[in-house]
Formats: sequence, C-alpha cells, structure tokens
Amino acid sequence: MLQVRDPGLSEATRLHLEEQQAAIDAHLMHDARKKEMESRWETKTDGDGNAALQEIKEKLHKMAVAGKYCNYCEQNYIMPSTIEHIRPKGSFPRHAFAWKNMIGVCENCNMGFKKAQMWVFWPAGSTAIHNVGYSEPKSDDLVFLDPRSVTEDPMEMMELDFLDFQFKPRTHFPPGSREFLKVEKTVGILHLYEDDYAATRSIAFEDFVSRLDDYCKIAAAKNLEELRIAIKAPSIDPSRSFAEEKRRIETHVKRQILARNHQTVLHEMVRRSADLAPEVQQLISDSKVSLWIS
Repeated sequence: MLQVRDPGLSEATRLHLEEQQAAIDAHLMHDARKKEMESRWETKTDGDGNAALQEIKEKLHKMAVAGKYCNYCEQNYIMPSTIEHIRPKGSFPRHAFAWKNMIGVCENCNMGFKKAQMWVFWPAGSTAIHNVGYSEPKSDDLVFLDPRSVTEDPMEMMELDFLDFQFKPRTHFPPGSREFLKVEKTVGILHLYEDDYAATRSIAFEDFVSRLDDYCKIAAAKNLEELRIAIKAPSIDPSRSFAEEKRRIETHVKRQILARNHQTVLHEMVRRSADLAPEVQQLISDSKVSLWIS
C-alpha cells in the first residue's frame, strides 16, 4: 500500500466540503450528526455539490495507483462512481465530507471487504483495540493504515515477503506493537492475504523484472541494429535518428512499467533490492528505477 499524494482541491470545492461538514459538526450528539450526515450525503449533488463531486472523483482517479488501480488492493480498477471513506462515514460522521478521508478504491474492497469495518485504539495512543461497529468511535486513532496520512507512510510499517508475496509488519516491529497491529488489521479487513492477491503480486514481480531487463537492454544499445534486437515493441521508426528512437522507446517502456498494477511490488523491489537475486539487483541499479518512483 502506497502513500497517496494529495493534488489539492479548488477553493470552491474545498469551501463546499467545509460547509457540509460544519453543518454536521454543529450537532452535539453522535446520532444527530449521523442523521445530518445521511441527509447531506443523500443530496450531495444538489446545487454546488454536483460540480464539487465531479472534481472530487476526477482527483481521486488521478490519485489512484498508476492512475487507475485501487489504492487498497492495487489489482482492480477503481470505481469512478465510488468514494471510499477511510473512516466509515456512518461511524465517523465528523469525517464524512473531509477531503483527506476520501480515496479511490475498487468495488470489491469498498463493498465486498471493508464495508463499514473499523477498529480504533482505545485509549488513544495505546495498544488496546476497540471494534467501532456502528457506534460512536471511542477515539479517532485508527487501527488501520491510512494511505492519505501525511504523518504515517504505510510502506514504513509493512513489507512484502518475497517468498510468499504476502504483506507483513516490518520485522523490527514487535508483535503487539501499534504498527504491528495496524498492519495485521489492515491486511485482515481488506483480505490482502488472499491467495489470488499473492499470486498476482508474484506475477507482477516477474513482469517488473522482465520489463526492467528490456529497459536496460534498450538503454545499452549503441546503434539501430542493437536497438532492434533489444526491443519487443514498439517497432523501429526508420524516419527517426537512433538517438530519437532510443529516447522514444525508453520512454515507452518506462511508461509501461509505471502503468502496471501492484506498484507497491516495484517500490518494495527497489527498497529491498539487497534481498533479491544479484541479477535483479543489477537491473534495478542499471535502470535507475529508483529515480522514476521517487
């Protein structure tokens, strides 16, 4: 799971969200806030809401993994009509219209797995966890990795096991620690442990290795003939110079790599290249892929 970069909202949309949230927060009781939230979410496209909603959906799409894949599973396409609330809006009405609580995900993660599930640490800052359910949360301290957090990077807490391609807490976090619990609960809520996901991460790993190999061969080519041998696609354009063609094809392969699903696999390959086979380490070094994803 990657930390999501915030492209920001227009002033009009930001103010619209703040106004909606302020009306909810004006209520003192949780049930009243929840009722107000439900009413305003039901009519979120009324008036200025329609333009705001369209902008939000466009921005969430840009913030998706590779601009199209779910920020949770990284496997399925995000649903353009779906706005996922990291803190479920039914339990956390104070965050229903909060921009930083919104993210683009697939229907499977949103409606099939996560739904309204959430746990919090209670007391806040402790390691004791509490199931929120549909009641008022006892705290806002989530037992869940928040990809939109500016203070916590999910990749600083979890790592990918290159043997079984499962996500696990990073080895320096002891069992029972807050970081360990957050990773475990996130993987459980989103079903990231399922064999199908692990298998596609493994496939993604092999695909990244293959494409990095292609890129390095293209980068090493010294003339059109070597370039022709190195490439699989696209074909050589004889009307261009060797330098132009090399740049064009390098860019093409680079874009292919960065457009693939499971980008977390690529990030983990770069971060922990020392754990990989020497030939893969060399590809990562020669391709300078670390500069592409920074």
